[in-house]
Amino acid sequence: MTTANDPAEALRALGFRACAEAIRALVAHATKSKMSPAQTLLELAALEKRERDARNLAARTKAATIGPVNHLYRFDCTHPRSIDR
Repeated sequence: MTTANDPAEALRALGFRACAEAIRALVAHATKSKMSPAQTLLELAALEKRERDARNLAARTKAATIGPVNHLYRFDCTHPRSIDR
């Protein structure tokens, strides 16, 4: 498919971050459901916002360098609370 015939590739070329498969699925759903153009655009905007939020969270989590999460069941209860002098 060329960019001229594929709305997903055309939107990706414009800078949309949502994957082409998700855009194609949205277009297919909108066509099947006979959604209005306004509804389709709202759904497309919501899809793009979810993708951008997910990428933003992933980037912030990576940049935070928090490290692995330790669960409570892994807490060492026998660890000394004070130092013997």
